[in-house]
Amino acid sequence: MPKIVGDYKLIKTLGEGSFSKVKLVENIKTNEQFAMKIIDQQLVKENKMENQLKREIDVMLKMNHPGLIKLHGVMHSKKNIFLVLDLAQGGELFNKLAQDGPLEENLARKYFQQLIDALDYMHSKNAIHRDLKPENLLLDSQGNLKIADFGLSIMAQSTSELLK
Repeated sequence: MPKIVGDYKLIKTLGEGSFSKVKLVENIKTNEQFAMKIIDQQLVKENKMENQLKREIDVMLKMNHPGLIKLHGVMHSKKNIFLVLDLAQGGELFNKLAQDGPLEENLARKYFQQLIDALDYMHSKNAIHRDLKPENLLLDSQGNLKIADFGLSIMAQSTSELLK
């Protein structure tokens, strides 16, 4: 029997990090698919990362842009914190580069424009990502770029702090 978390059926593991696993999930009411980041609360406490996790959730809740992975919900159990996120079916840009080699100029230009547009939006909201790399740039099912992993993100107090 598949495991259920809230309204979500866990389907398979998409990836693993130091503190979390990312699973493909399906909403049992709408049949929509999402990614669910499952974070081990004990590991977060042991590594004194509660503030970082709170900041990550806080930043994501304030962001709403097609070039950013959207946070759809937060749940928790005694053991885990669950973040329901957009599903980026195209995977990481890093894997695309590793598999296919350098991008064609038109595609590189498209990704760069989408990246700058998403960053401009974040900066307009005084949010700073601080961990941009190909592993944190995902592709959706239409091949559009989406910035992910807001674990090191912060909210600046003002636009003058954006360059510090």
